[in-house]
Amino acid sequence: HKKQPLSADKKSAENASKLVSSDDHKSSNNGDPGCNVPALTGDITPRNKAENLPRKISIAFGEPGTSDMKVVLLGKHGFSVKLNVHRRVLAENSSFFAEKLAGSKHGVPRLQMDDCEDVEIYVETVGLMYCKD
Repeated sequence: HKKQPLSADKKSAENASKLVSSDDHKSSNNGDPGCNVPALTGDITPRNKAENLPRKISIAFGEPGTSDMKVVLLGKHGFSVKLNVHRRVLAENSSFFAEKLAGSKHGVPRLQMDDCEDVEIYVETVGLMYCKD
């Protein structure tokens, strides 16, 4: 099991994506079964046009319906991204998330990250944890 650095090639994060926006309900998936990594590209415009961004985005990792927790990322421009993830995957692949989860109650299925500088980096990093490469 090889861990990829945070600066991993963005193309690997764009190979397969599931992005569902509560504003436009669009979904895309390029069909690569080995790596189910959402990407925040596609319909999102450059950051200087924050008023055009969807306000809420929900992304599911792994098998839909099997996630046991949500990670909510609150961006600086007033939008939020909700990640449906698996506690075990985060804890096993990231000391950052392992510490955050150890500090929370075991029964709490939600972890909120306020004032995220770059939400896309969090999404790509979590997505890489689900890659089998």
